[in-house]
Amino acid sequence: MQQRPLSAGTFATIEMEEVVSRFEVDGIEMCFRDHAYFPVNKGRERAHLMTDLVRKIRLMLDQRGKAKNKKLLLGARVFSSLKECQDLGLDVPAWISQGSIDYLSPADVMYTDFSAPYAEFAALTRNSKCMLYPGLLPWSSVRARGRLDQIPLSPASQRAFARTVYGAGADGISIYNNFTTFWHAPFYPQLMRIFHQLRDPARVSAGERHYIFDPTWAGLTGFGADGLTSTGAMKANQMILDRKTPSPRSEYRFNLYEDMEQSHGSTFVFRGFGMTDDDELAVKMNGHRVPDAAIGRTRASKAPVDWAHVHTVEGRSVKTIPEQGRIDFRKQPEPSFSTRWFELKGLPLQWGENVFSVDLVKGDPQGSSQIVIDEIEIFVEPE
Repeated sequence: MQQRPLSAGTFATIEMEEVVSRFEVDGIEMCFRDHAYFPVNKGRERAHLMTDLVRKIRLMLDQRGKAKNKKLLLGARVFSSLKECQDLGLDVPAWISQGSIDYLSPADVMYTDFSAPYAEFAALTRNSKCMLYPGLLPWSSVRARGRLDQIPLSPASQRAFARTVYGAGADGISIYNNFTTFWHAPFYPQLMRIFHQLRDPARVSAGERHYIFDPTWAGLTGFGADGLTSTGAMKANQMILDRKTPSPRSEYRFNLYEDMEQSHGSTFVFRGFGMTDDDELAVKMNGHRVPDAAIGRTRASKAPVDWAHVHTVEGRSVKTIPEQGRIDFRKQPEPSFSTRWFELKGLPLQWGENVFSVDLVKGDPQGSSQIVIDEIEIFVEPE
């Protein structure tokens, strides 16, 4: 009699059962970082199959845990938005409501995303037994990683991320992929000694915080359009002011969980590529105009405004420098840019989502055809 071949799910369950049987582990973490669990565009209709697998793993862990007289945990590392998860067949709400998982770690697959919708996950876990541990990764974007020669996020930025996820309703933080950059001082293990602070919201609030909002995947075209990820999500947030259109205006939404009145000082910084010192802007925070006299500025850099090119290399569309081949952020001259900044204290900030908007009131007639603002930073000094 011919036996039916084992399904991938059954094989995975057998492997996990062997691990918990042979080794003194505390549980299993399912790591969902790929994009091919089901055929393309079939994730939502086949999600029940993955949910059934997760339920079987939960049952197996409960049975093995009972034999060992200990609780065996089941965690899930998933994508950074519910839409991405559900599009790929990961029915996270069902896993939580059915009590299948003990903790959930939403995160981008490579970068720390300060504006990911962690609050939507917290809404699911808040009244459940499932803990929420968003993922902290070493860099903020592919651009920052290349530009800074893989220098990881600073302690101030790690505190800013922790403040963000605690504000959104998380129970803690999951550290992921922080084995990198062995060639930057203060090296390991010193680079990891900040982590013990991040588990304490009070210690996080007591330290300087540096928020980074940049286009997570801008500069990568391996999945098609610039900033398009393997999950089908576009992760290249930007504001574009087109000088050719009448009254150009753009806005940028970001998450911030801060009471600036409780800080010693706080500064909002934005960088405009193609922007010059002679561009007159109307800057608003949540609809409130920031006085022009309160905004500092730098002159535009001298680099030419030459937006990155897209060439086909070995059958893939990748951003390149025409003379050098594949993009190298460490060597590629950036387009001309100017930076502006202002104090946040006294502005009507919201706890959670905020809207930063810019109107081009009067453009520099010698400026390039457009202004692109896609790098924003916020510095908060505690009292």
